[in-house]
Amino acid sequence: MRQRVMIAMAMLTEPKILIADEFSTVLDVTIQAQILELIKGLQDKHNMGIIFVSHDLGVIAGIADNILVMSKDQIVERGSADDIVYNAKDPYTNKLLTSIPSTSKHDPFNYSHETESKTILSIKNLKTYF
Repeated sequence: MRQRVMIAMAMLTEPKILIADEFSTVLDVTIQAQILELIKGLQDKHNMGIIFVSHDLGVIAGIADNILVMSKDQIVERGSADDIVYNAKDPYTNKLLTSIPSTSKHDPFNYSHETESKTILSIKNLKTYF
């Protein structure tokens, strides 16, 4: 909710450019997707440019048209999102790209599908506070 409130506050001034600095760092993937959808909708509705500042190249590659990679206050690489993701030249950019979690990686855990009971998950005394 804090992210949505901050976006709403920023939109009150009807900016031509919105700077979203580490907007998704502490969000789980579901909320992150909702915030991205909200920002994209606002961008389209208000014909607004957005500058995303993030170390999460996986998220940025999925939403940005162009990417500028910086390391130690220096631009190390710039180009279209596809160019950066598929043809990165700088070692720092490659380091960021290799840090993106992949669903195709081998799972090191050995899950057994055989169980003694049909219960998969049991939770007792769960409380939720907001």
